[in-house]
Amino acid sequence: MRLIGRRKKRRTLLGVDIGSASVKVLELSESNGNHCVESYAIEAMPPDAVVNGNISDIGGVGEALKRVCARSGSRACRAVAAVAETSVIARTIALDASLSDQGILEHIAADADRYVPYPLDEVSMDFEVRGLSEEHPERAEVLLVACRRSDVDRLCRVLRGAGLEPAVVEPEAQAVERVFELLEPRFDRQVGEVVMAMANAGAMATSLWVLVDGRVVFSRAQALGHRRIADAIQECRSLSNQEAPGAAREGHPTLDLDESVARPFIEETTRHLSRSLRFFCTSTHYSDVDRILLIGGAAAVRGLPEALQNALQAPTVLSDPFAGMALSSRVDAAKLAADAPALALCCGLATRSAR
Repeated sequence: MRLIGRRKKRRTLLGVDIGSASVKVLELSESNGNHCVESYAIEAMPPDAVVNGNISDIGGVGEALKRVCARSGSRACRAVAAVAETSVIARTIALDASLSDQGILEHIAADADRYVPYPLDEVSMDFEVRGLSEEHPERAEVLLVACRRSDVDRLCRVLRGAGLEPAVVEPEAQAVERVFELLEPRFDRQVGEVVMAMANAGAMATSLWVLVDGRVVFSRAQALGHRRIADAIQECRSLSNQEAPGAAREGHPTLDLDESVARPFIEETTRHLSRSLRFFCTSTHYSDVDRILLIGGAAAVRGLPEALQNALQAPTVLSDPFAGMALSSRVDAAKLAADAPALALCCGLATRSAR
């Protein structure tokens, strides 16, 4: 089981995004560099089945995954999923550029206690050579990722229980980088470093990643616990599926929720994301970000993008990584547009199949 997949022969994988409020699956195909959305589905997660990104009810999550796979109609049986950001240790280390993969492994094993605060037999580790150091070209920048083996095993048990073969388990940050690759061509080119923040606004948690020139350099997650928002969003989606009223019918992603439910959520989400961005700015030499890319199941709650833009003082946009992609006959374009922000991370996972 790899924590970082190598770029080998292209094979279709099913992206599986397991969150506290819902589970999403997405299948993409790729031809001549162009993506096609083959199928997808979203299913509500049983209460407390996933807490703070950790799977606590393997059976409940497995059953939800079975249902969502059946609803999607996908025949893909090999899956790529992500370990929650809070469970991952990621460090970039500089090593001699002449080292082979085996040499890098031996170095990491010899100095493991410097990088990982757990016994080696309790963790899964992997690495990726990300290129030569600009300042020291004789050194290679190597991304080392590690997490407790029990977290990977639990995730794999859920996938196998739903009839899927775990092909790749990776950190969420890698999927985030691939989402950014899809979105970047839509922005005006600028001179110097491109500093972007991707904010995942979920009903039960928020996450913030900051990317510099497409690479994640900072991440922070915060639990919220807004079950009322999760239930309200699920009810809104159910109505859209049955009746397709208003925004969902037109392919616009805005979620209109009762103000008594939406306002506390918007205020808390804005507060947490503002705090995370301030922490990034005070702990690095960056003073701001160029843009906020908003994703997540609750990203389209009416008023949230505007509140974040005002609080964070940066242009904030709802992100749709599917714009320009072809769609199979099984996919409804208007419904996909409405679900796009919620599916963004799953899209980043599914594009592993095109690499």
